[in-house]
Amino acid sequence: MKPAYYDRYDYRAFWEGRDYEWQSDKTALESLIGLINNSKDRLIDVGCGFGRNVPSYVQKWKNAVLLDPSDKLLSQAKVENKKHSNLHYVRGFAEKLPFDNSSFDTVLCIRVFHHLLHPEQVIREYYRVLKPGGHLILEIANKRHAKAIITALLTGNVHKILDDSICDRRSNLNKNKGSITFVNHHPEHITKILKDNHLLVERTLSASNLRGLPFLDAIPLHIVIEIEKRLQYFLGKFWFGPSIYFLAKKT
Repeated sequence: MKPAYYDRYDYRAFWEGRDYEWQSDKTALESLIGLINNSKDRLIDVGCGFGRNVPSYVQKWKNAVLLDPSDKLLSQAKVENKKHSNLHYVRGFAEKLPFDNSSFDTVLCIRVFHHLLHPEQVIREYYRVLKPGGHLILEIANKRHAKAIITALLTGNVHKILDDSICDRRSNLNKNKGSITFVNHHPEHITKILKDNHLLVERTLSASNLRGLPFLDAIPLHIVIEIEKRLQYFLGKFWFGPSIYFLAKKT
């Protein structure tokens, strides 16, 4: 990952008009946080961006590290959260975290894995920096979500959905231009990597399950999110939505 790219991209603009997805992420994240009963001493938010997820954890952990490869995004996060004295900002990469073993009781990684081609390396790092019994909250872009399966059936490309290889979402033009990695992962493959690294999955949620429905904008957001909240656990069993959340414990 090249930090210069993140410095150029306007992530705030990306989220404009995406209130449903924002709130869907928030709902999933806070549901999983609510399941963590052990120590809340030190958390790391890997790929924190401009600090979008800070409100979900800042009052619950004694200290939190916001890590990102972009100085620009870290600066935005500092400005946005200057009233909080328990936040610390570090420039770094998920593939090589600049921390000692067993440094955190919680690792948070939201909307990051779609930029990563080597999930094994990153998950090993998360295991390394977690304390025994610590938790990882991980979100991935789902390769085999419901819409992708329907499309694969209609186009005769079912094999592309069934195998556990990474699905590169970039156009050939963007690949040739060397644009930033944008990939979807197979949740079964990620589950296996977590297990192989002694991270036991305790809960799986499916998020943004209603994304793309034509009538969505006609329904008040709070009603949509209430429906979403009721669906996330059930649909997580089937890896239904475009975004899958894992809560895993270091064993």
